[in-house]
Amino acid sequence: MESNWLNNASLLYNNGYRVFGCKVDVPVTAGWLERAWFSQRYNDKRQVPYINSANFFIGRDAFFNINGFREDLVSGEDWDICNRLSKAGYPIWSSPSVKAIHMKNPKNILSFMRREMWHGVGGYQCMKFGDLDKVTISTLTFLFCTIFQIIGFIFNMQIFLISTFIIIILISIAGVYNVIRYKIYKQFITLTFLYYFYFLARSTSMLYKFNKYLN
Repeated sequence: MESNWLNNASLLYNNGYRVFGCKVDVPVTAGWLERAWFSQRYNDKRQVPYINSANFFIGRDAFFNINGFREDLVSGEDWDICNRLSKAGYPIWSSPSVKAIHMKNPKNILSFMRREMWHGVGGYQCMKFGDLDKVTISTLTFLFCTIFQIIGFIFNMQIFLISTFIIIILISIAGVYNVIRYKIYKQFITLTFLYYFYFLARSTSMLYKFNKYLN
């Protein structure tokens, strides 16, 4: 973490910031997957819609005003609390002055997918129809295209090819959007590759929650 991590956090709080933090960085020994996926963060101070709770500061008043974390969630408590803070009028700030390193990131595709499935289960647990965002809409698109891929492979090759094309476009858009957003142009191919497994894992979470809902 930054050498003056706690002092910098105190300075931000004393300057009026009540909800802030920074997406976690990776250790110097990080592999290709960690370096690519966790490079998706800002390197300057700015207002953001979400900070993960691995490195998250919140003032006592703000915390209790929105009734803190939801204890019934499997995961996604940080997404949920940030959503409620934003609706309550609290700006959320990302600042590299409080950057910290996370040591338990996924090291391979399988652990990456397990992590995203776990995040997805919690995220969809508290999702409401009015809260549908671009990630959820993209995941739904990916899920339907994957289903049509399977159907098309068995019954109609044209359906298979169209579904495959849409999936390629979807993960490419996700890759382009984020390399431009975070200015990490060298990671485009790797991120596009990883976004396929990201949406596959999130689609699995969505199916799991849908099945739980039906039962």
